[in-house]
Amino acid sequence: MIFVSVNGQSINKTVIRNNDFAFELFKQTFKKDTSVCLSPYSISFTLSMAYAGARNKTAAHLSSVLHYDLNQQKSNEAFAEIQRQLNLFKGDTSIKLAMANAIWEKENEHVYPEYIEQLNKYYNAQVYPITNAKAVNDWVKIKTNNKIDHIISEEALKQA
Repeated sequence: MIFVSVNGQSINKTVIRNNDFAFELFKQTFKKDTSVCLSPYSISFTLSMAYAGARNKTAAHLSSVLHYDLNQQKSNEAFAEIQRQLNLFKGDTSIKLAMANAIWEKENEHVYPEYIEQLNKYYNAQVYPITNAKAVNDWVKIKTNNKIDHIISEEALKQA
């Protein structure tokens, strides 16, 4: 796959940094002899969504963990371009690619409109009110074509 540049910043740099993050994640995850299934790209994509709204120390920490030397705007644009290019594979019937992104807003918490705009524009993510675990689990089940039917319990949701 050939990646193009966004605002003079190569998408390849973002891909390389994602790979660095993935290898560090695998090293940390597989320290013990255990069976684990994870998607480093999904994790870095999700953390990039958080990075888009982070400020000050939180932004600096996420930038460090994710190996970014990009500013947040360039990072957003790079991920949007990577998504656009990955979506080119959707026409290939030999490849099944699906991604679903969302932010779940708890009652009495506020998500800034500017952040919601960034999530929509760059990450194709929506913000949903979180009413109960069933709502989240139902959304996940639909988005994964029934492959994942439970991702959070009511108890875990209450503790979050």
